[in-house]
Amino acid sequence: MSKILTVMLGILFVLTSSSAASARLQPGDFTDIQEHWGKTAINEALAQGWMQGMGANSQGYHIFAPQGTVTRAQAAAVLVRMFDLDYGDKQFF
Repeated sequence: MSKILTVMLGILFVLTSSSAASARLQPGDFTDIQEHWGKTAINEALAQGWMQGMGANSQGYHIFAPQGTVTRAQAAAVLVRMFDLDYGDKQFF
């Protein structure tokens, strides 16, 4: 169970929301995960709405960047979506 959680969190941290995407991405839209070992988990995270990918490359294909690095902000965005967190108007800073 902890290995699955570790893998899922690792995959979750790879993604960020993309303002360039006008429509919600669906599993199978990404060209760079076709041969990736985590394709099944990635598609599940996309289907759950936890991740949205990295946008589009110069040819217009949606990219997920499964080998990319993740910022703290990207990780926080995924966790907010994953746990459906809503802080309303509360200010932290």
